Order: sequence, then structure tokens, then C-alpha cells
Amino acid sequence: MKHFAIIAAIALLASACCDKDVCRKSVQGDEFTPSGNWKLEWVDDFNGRRMDPATWNQTKRRVYQTLSKDLAATKGGALYIWAREVREDDGTEGVNGYTAGDVDSKGKKYFNLGKDGVHGRLDIRAKMSGAEGFWPAIWMEPDNYPYDGEIDIMEHLNYKDFTYHTIHTVESIENPRRPHAMQRTAAVNFEDWNIYSVEGDSTGLRMYINDVEVATYTKEEFSEDRYPFDTCEYFLLLSNQISGVWVGRDYPGKILPSGVGMPCYIAIDFVRYYTAQ
Repeated sequence: MKHFAIIAAIALLASACCDKDVCRKSVQGDEFTPSGNWKLEWVDDFNGRRMDPATWNQTKRRVYQTLSKDLAATKGGALYIWAREVREDDGTEGVNGYTAGDVDSKGKKYFNLGKDGVHGRLDIRAKMSGAEGFWPAIWMEPDNYPYDGEIDIMEHLNYKDFTYHTIHTVESIENPRRPHAMQRTAAVNFEDWNIYSVEGDSTGLRMYINDVEVATYTKEEFSEDRYPFDTCEYFLLLSNQISGVWVGRDYPGKILPSGVGMPCYIAIDFVRYYTAQ
């Protein structure tokens, strides 16, 4: 999610959800099954007293993040990842006095979205709050980053009424002047529960909100050496970022969390991985 310099170079930005009412409609998790013929291969519904250490790592990817247990904790059958004011025992000065949590499955759980002919799909049911300077995201990386790209299933900024859905290749990650990243946006009520999905096979990647397709990235849009997403598996990241130039564009001169809307969170009800039958 290295967007500070990358976003300016994104080649394609378009609103892709033609039926905004569908995208904005909250979806009940227990009732939801994706369209098509899918086999559920794996699920984490976060019903335990803590997140499963065999699957998830609480991480400190940014200098302002902390490993404080209250920043990534299960509650009421969901995983809540928080951003809040810094406390004395956090071990960080934070950014403008605020710190954030971060979770990933690196080294523990990976997902196949096209490798070796697999047709895979990942569904994440989530909701989040809004705050000035807050940037929650659901995204994927390979172990061979940046050479095998990055998949940003969902990103949200501040109080926007839409989300971003983006893919990056090594060209856009390492050289922001090269137009080999693609991005779409879709209207959504981010404070409601929504199901954010990515599906991949040998032809490309597709992203969905509540089973409505909001972004399509086909392999044929790239030269052979610039489409890495069917060559490896990816781990999942569930993160809270605060501050940054991209977030600050909504509030000129404010690239730091202001405290408005803090504390804030992203909550994950479940993560489900399917393969096509």
C-alpha cells in the first residue's frame, strides 16, 4: 500500500458501480453466498477470544503503529483493529499523538487467485468508521514484493462515500511515472457491513462489493511480464494507516490525524476463501 507517490501515477480512475443502491446496501453475513459455483475452502469468523495466532500476526509496519493488544482484538464475533491516542505503554510517539493497529497473515496463510489454473475468490465482510487522517485498508501482497505486485481489495479515506479498488505492478510501485497500476472507485456506505471481494483466474482479477462487480482487470491489458497475479499466492493485510499526502488531499494542509472522529476502527466479521467448481 505504498501510495504516497504512486497514486499520482495511476493510469485509470473511474467509477465502476453502476447501481449505487446495491453497493450501498448492507449485507447480512450469515445469509451471503457468492454468485456462481464455489467450494468454501477456508474461513475465519473471529468467534474466538482472540485472533488465531496460527493465521494472523499483529504487526508494526509503520513507525507510528504499536503492538498493544487492544489495537487488534476480537469482540462480538468480529476482529476490531483500532486507531486511537497514544498511551504511555505503547512504545511509540505515534503521529500527532495517535497510533494504529495492523494485522497480516504473512508466513502463515496465503491465497491463490490464479496460480496453476486455480480460480479463487476471497470475501471479507467489514465495516469501518470515518475520521480525519484515517486510511483503513484490506489488501494483499506476495512474499516477492514488489516484483509480484499488490492487490488493494478496498481502501477508504477520511469520510468519503466511496472506496478504492486498485492493483499495482512492480512498475507502478518502483516508478510512479510508469502507468502500470489500475484503479476503480465504487460508492458504498462504509459504516455498514459490506462484503469486499476479489476473484482471480488465468484471465484476470475482478473485485466486488456485496457481490456487485466494481472493478475488472484483465491479463490481456498487460504485457506478459507485467501481470504477476497468476504466478504466486498472496497473504492478506488488514490495516489502519493514519496520515499521509493521499489522506491529506481532502483537508489541505492537514496530513496528520486531527483527532476528529478518533478513536476509529475497521472491523472484520469474516474472511472466506473459495475455489470455483
